Amino acid sequence: MTTRQLSLYLIVFALLTQPLMLFAQKSPVRDNWTSVKAIPAGAGIEVETKNGKTFEGKLDAVSDTVVTIAHNGKTDSVAMADVKKVFRTDGGSAGKSIAIWTAIGAGVGVGAGAAVLGRPAAATTRQRF
Repeated sequence: MTTRQLSLYLIVFALLTQPLMLFAQKSPVRDNWTSVKAIPAGAGIEVETKNGKTFEGKLDAVSDTVVTIAHNGKTDSVAMADVKKVFRTDGGSAGKSIAIWTAIGAGVGVGAGAAVLGRPAAATTRQRF
Protein backbone atom coordinates (compact mmCIF):
# COMPACT_ATOMS: atom_id res chain seq x y z
CA MET A 1 0.00 0.00 0.00
CA THR A 2 1.45 3.35 -0.98
CA THR A 3 1.59 6.40 1.21
CA ARG A 4 -0.90 8.14 -1.03
CA GLN A 5 -3.47 5.38 -0.65
CA LEU A 6 -2.93 5.21 3.10
CA SER A 7 -3.46 8.98 3.40
CA LEU A 8 -6.65 8.77 1.35
CA TYR A 9 -8.00 5.91 3.47
CA LEU A 10 -7.23 7.81 6.70
CA ILE A 11 -9.03 10.91 5.46
CA VAL A 12 -12.09 8.93 4.37
CA PHE A 13 -12.10 7.05 7.68
CA ALA A 14 -11.88 10.29 9.66
CA LEU A 15 -14.78 11.84 7.74
CA LEU A 16 -16.98 8.77 8.04
CA THR A 17 -16.45 8.37 11.77
CA GLN A 18 -17.50 11.92 12.60
CA PRO A 19 -21.10 12.32 13.66
CA LEU A 20 -23.03 13.92 10.84
CA MET A 21 -24.71 16.26 13.30
CA LEU A 22 -21.39 18.08 13.83
CA PHE A 23 -21.56 19.36 10.27
CA ALA A 24 -25.14 20.59 10.67
CA GLN A 25 -24.80 22.50 13.93
CA LYS A 26 -25.57 26.19 14.04
CA SER A 27 -24.01 28.59 16.46
CA PRO A 28 -26.22 29.27 19.45
CA VAL A 29 -28.37 32.37 19.23
CA ARG A 30 -27.55 34.75 22.02
CA ASP A 31 -29.36 37.81 23.19
CA ASN A 32 -27.17 40.65 21.99
CA TRP A 33 -28.60 43.17 24.44
CA THR A 34 -27.61 40.87 27.30
CA SER A 35 -24.05 41.02 25.96
CA VAL A 36 -24.20 44.82 25.93
CA LYS A 37 -25.51 44.84 29.51
CA ALA A 38 -22.54 42.67 30.54
CA ILE A 39 -20.04 45.39 29.54
CA PRO A 40 -18.77 47.08 32.72
CA ALA A 41 -19.44 50.77 33.28
CA GLY A 42 -16.49 52.93 32.26
CA ALA A 43 -15.44 50.65 29.41
CA GLY A 44 -14.73 52.31 26.09
CA ILE A 45 -17.47 51.63 23.53
CA GLU A 46 -18.65 52.77 20.14
CA VAL A 47 -22.34 52.62 19.29
CA GLU A 48 -23.50 52.75 15.67
CA THR A 49 -27.17 53.60 15.13
CA LYS A 50 -29.45 52.42 12.36
CA ASN A 51 -29.52 55.89 10.83
CA GLY A 52 -25.71 55.98 10.53
CA LYS A 53 -24.73 58.11 13.54
CA THR A 54 -21.82 56.94 15.67
CA PHE A 55 -21.30 57.65 19.37
CA GLU A 56 -17.93 56.90 20.93
CA GLY A 57 -16.96 57.27 24.57
CA LYS A 58 -17.16 55.53 27.93
CA LEU A 59 -20.14 53.41 28.87
CA ASP A 60 -22.14 55.21 31.54
CA ALA A 61 -25.09 52.85 31.99
CA VAL A 62 -27.19 50.23 30.21
CA SER A 63 -30.83 49.60 30.99
CA ASP A 64 -33.34 47.29 29.34
CA THR A 65 -34.15 49.96 26.74
CA VAL A 66 -31.31 52.54 26.62
CA VAL A 67 -27.52 52.67 26.50
CA THR A 68 -25.90 55.86 27.86
CA ILE A 69 -22.46 56.96 26.68
CA ALA A 70 -20.33 59.66 28.31
CA HIS A 71 -17.88 61.63 26.16
CA ASN A 72 -16.40 65.12 26.18
CA GLY A 73 -18.19 66.04 29.42
CA LYS A 74 -21.67 65.20 28.12
CA THR A 75 -23.83 62.10 27.88
CA ASP A 76 -25.80 60.67 24.99
CA SER A 77 -28.53 58.09 25.30
CA VAL A 78 -29.39 55.71 22.47
CA ALA A 79 -32.54 53.60 22.54
CA MET A 80 -32.13 49.86 22.09
CA ALA A 81 -34.41 49.97 19.02
CA ASP A 82 -32.04 52.44 17.32
CA VAL A 83 -28.80 50.51 17.98
CA LYS A 84 -27.27 48.73 14.99
CA LYS A 85 -23.84 47.71 16.39
CA VAL A 86 -21.88 48.08 19.62
CA PHE A 87 -18.08 47.76 19.71
CA ARG A 88 -15.69 47.75 22.66
CA THR A 89 -12.82 50.14 22.03
CA ASP A 90 -10.70 49.64 25.14
CA GLY A 91 -9.34 46.22 24.22
CA GLY A 92 -5.74 45.33 24.90
CA SER A 93 -3.00 46.28 22.53
CA ALA A 94 -2.10 43.55 20.06
CA GLY A 95 1.40 44.98 19.69
CA LYS A 96 2.01 44.82 23.42
CA SER A 97 0.87 41.20 23.58
CA ILE A 98 3.07 40.27 20.63
CA ALA A 99 6.08 41.97 22.23
CA ILE A 100 5.55 40.19 25.55
CA TRP A 101 5.18 36.74 24.00
CA THR A 102 8.14 37.36 21.68
CA ALA A 103 10.30 38.21 24.69
CA ILE A 104 9.12 35.07 26.51
CA GLY A 105 9.88 32.93 23.45
CA ALA A 106 13.30 34.50 23.03
CA GLY A 107 14.09 33.90 26.70
CA VAL A 108 13.10 30.25 26.47
CA GLY A 109 15.10 29.86 23.25
CA VAL A 110 18.21 31.47 24.74
CA GLY A 111 17.88 29.34 27.87
CA ALA A 112 17.46 26.12 25.90
CA GLY A 113 20.33 27.05 23.57
CA ALA A 114 22.61 27.84 26.49
CA ALA A 115 21.71 24.57 28.17
CA VAL A 116 22.45 22.54 25.06
CA LEU A 117 25.47 24.42 23.74
CA GLY A 118 27.00 25.29 27.07
CA ARG A 119 27.32 21.67 28.12
CA PRO A 120 30.87 20.36 27.78
CA ALA A 121 31.34 17.93 24.94
CA ALA A 122 31.55 14.26 25.81
CA ALA A 123 35.08 13.43 26.73
CA THR A 124 36.71 11.14 24.29
CA THR A 125 39.45 8.94 25.41
CA ARG A 126 41.77 8.83 22.48
CA GLN A 127 45.12 7.41 23.11
CA ARG A 128 48.13 8.09 21.07
CA PHE A 129 50.46 5.25 20.26
